[in-house]
Amino acid sequence: MGNLLQAESYKLWRNKSFWGIMTFSLFLGSVMTLDNNLPASAVQSFDAALYNTPLLYILIIIFSALFIGGDFDERTIHAYISAGHKRSSILLAKAISYFGACILILMAPILFDTIVGWAIFGEISKSSVATLLVKGLVVMLAVCAMGGLSFLAAFVFKDLGQTLAVPLVIYFLMIFALNSEGFQGVAVFLPIGQIRLLSLNRLPTSYQFIVLIDIFWIALCYIGAYLSFFHWDLK
Repeated sequence: MGNLLQAESYKLWRNKSFWGIMTFSLFLGSVMTLDNNLPASAVQSFDAALYNTPLLYILIIIFSALFIGGDFDERTIHAYISAGHKRSSILLAKAISYFGACILILMAPILFDTIVGWAIFGEISKSSVATLLVKGLVVMLAVCAMGGLSFLAAFVFKDLGQTLAVPLVIYFLMIFALNSEGFQGVAVFLPIGQIRLLSLNRLPTSYQFIVLIDIFWIALCYIGAYLSFFHWDLK
């Protein structure tokens, strides 16, 4: 397991697509923040950057296709299994590196804009810092729950093309549904909807409740990926 984690971490940090996608996320997130009403504090900078995060979700869909789907196409996963590694260990190592990358890709613009807001508007009160830290942790969990869909797709379809196409279709359906009046009530049950509600400070329930929902989505996607991967015939 340790060797797998080391290999996955090394591959991630050497992955040009990861650095390219994270740089593009940072650039695009900052540009979209400037396109809206300009914030007047570091807290507003955080919320403004968070508001754009659902639109950047498409970047981790692309990343999952390259990072996990590409491993199936290049037979890297096959090599792990042939080398004697347990499938459960392969899945866990892949999950740790993948979800860590998702957090970095989507949290980078939020962190950058918050720091810029602090530099421009001055100090933040201790209560505001505590609020941002708690909200940031909740957002990180929601980001992992968002990434769970692509993680599941990668281990179900086991190729780059379908790992990219299927989550993209579901993503656009979710965006369309959340913009419809009749589906506003279900936004809190979807990680992408939770992030939008958090950015607007309109969350109709407690942080504890959405944390439980996000843990449910992550567990569901992980279990689904495990079952699909466990029963996969190596060819």
